[in-house]
Amino acid sequence: MKKKNIYFALLIFSLSLFSCGNKTYSLKDYQKEIYFGDKDFLNVLQLADIHWSYATDKEKQTQYLQTLISKSEADIVILTGDQVLNGDASTYSSLLDCMENSSASYFAFVYGNHDEQGLYDKLYPIREGLKRSKCLNSYCDNDDVYGLTNFVINIKDGNSLPWQIYCLDSNSLKPGSFNIPYDILHDDQISWYENQVKQAKEINPNSKSLTYFHIPLWESEYAYRRSKNIDSIGNVRRFSGSMNESDFYIDGLGDTKVYAGYKRTSFFTKAEELGSTKAIFNGHDHKNDFCAEYYIDESKQDDPIALCYGLKSGDGLSYNEDKQGGVLATIYKNGDLKLSRARLNYSFEYTLEDMFK
Repeated sequence: MKKKNIYFALLIFSLSLFSCGNKTYSLKDYQKEIYFGDKDFLNVLQLADIHWSYATDKEKQTQYLQTLISKSEADIVILTGDQVLNGDASTYSSLLDCMENSSASYFAFVYGNHDEQGLYDKLYPIREGLKRSKCLNSYCDNDDVYGLTNFVINIKDGNSLPWQIYCLDSNSLKPGSFNIPYDILHDDQISWYENQVKQAKEINPNSKSLTYFHIPLWESEYAYRRSKNIDSIGNVRRFSGSMNESDFYIDGLGDTKVYAGYKRTSFFTKAEELGSTKAIFNGHDHKNDFCAEYYIDESKQDDPIALCYGLKSGDGLSYNEDKQGGVLATIYKNGDLKLSRARLNYSFEYTLEDMFK
């Protein structure tokens, strides 16, 4: 064998050893449990695209976020990515302290496309979050599921499991890219989600869930087109809100105000097939607050999945003043779900409006 071929063979062997280093964890290793207790319902508040940075007035923004959490009577807060941009470790720690010291009982967070772009290592926010008693993140070191913030929150009523929250890492940029297009939920993440749902259905066949991640699905664009009576995939039952971002071109999707990943994934169709997830929440596009009850399978027209943008939670980077606050999901022990927009401006005027009037 020629010397360069030997070197090549050694390189391939070394890479194969490295790729085998990821560990397979049990499904339960990604789960944490909380309980309804004496309450008939819990309020889950989504905060989106907070974008704290070196320039953030932390006192002002802490007051804003904690007021929003308090006025919405949130029990659980889910931060759906881009918590920090151009900050350092103290920036992220301050935001985590803001959550820990809020009136909410719990919080959790997923990464967006900017959360790893600060002066800290990529695991720092997770390590710091797990030091807080209210944090519901789970982290499995060096696991074989793509991304860093994939985990499940089981919300139990005694031994029953009426609700779950799925948190997924929609990642950042397309692998191998240094600029857009954005990344997606990878196939192994979708398989992981499927396995988690199937395990939950063994405990309670009627178990339901909410799902949170940062970068929207192509189906959000399909739903928006259908709301405008434009021919597209699937159908909508009810919808509200608007899309106000600049047009963005995605190969295969065309001109869109949905800054989605580089290709369509099977996540929505899998979620529809499994029947657990009743609402999907994302952020990413600061000026959009569109939400639609959407379905592709005609047999699901009476049981669609709500595809919801969050509201911009703060004044970091671009935003519309009338689209600030959070999205509130009220989950009930009996399986009911109510969706609302919790709006808060910087005059601290708060309004709560039904998502679908």
